[in-house]
Amino acid sequence: MLTRSDAIRVDRDYRYTGEDAHSFVRCCLCRCYTPFIFYVVSKKALDVIANTLPQTHNFFCVNCLPKSSSTTTLYRDRCLFNSDEYLSMFRGYEYYNPYYGVYYNTPRLILTENIRIHPDYKKIVRKPQPALVKMRKLFGVFPAVHQIPFRKHASMVEMYSELRKKYREIRSTYTDTSINQTFMDTYCITVERTPSVYQSV
Repeated sequence: MLTRSDAIRVDRDYRYTGEDAHSFVRCCLCRCYTPFIFYVVSKKALDVIANTLPQTHNFFCVNCLPKSSSTTTLYRDRCLFNSDEYLSMFRGYEYYNPYYGVYYNTPRLILTENIRIHPDYKKIVRKPQPALVKMRKLFGVFPAVHQIPFRKHASMVEMYSELRKKYREIRSTYTDTSINQTFMDTYCITVERTPSVYQSV
């Protein structure tokens, strides 16, 4: 559980302006908090926001994630970041008070461009259901390596360092082909075929 001052409201969401606001994982652009963080490494995508943010600020909420269009593809071929249907699953979970009780014990799911997903994810999370129920189910359709605890870091530098470390851990985990037995690669989802062995990029 997070340590928090008695003066901080935990029963409602509001735009928190405390000095420690930057010590939690949040969107680099709009600065909202969300259980779902998109970690971007595509140069094309980062170039889109280069005038606003340096490329080291490369994790976003679903609303601020640089999007591909019908004429421009920002991510590698068949990456799920190119699919609006996929992205729509993560909308509606943005908030601005890091101590908000609804989410403060909820880990963060770090969504990477090469992420794998459970083959039955549509059956699990696409049907109508309460938002918090759906949120918990979303955590279950991705490999557990994508999760990190939501906590207050000693500094923003420490927070960034933890995210970089998590990204390296994810990449390392994906070199183990045994993960293919449970989770599908993004290519399989978009073209609906038999899962293939993941190839690191």
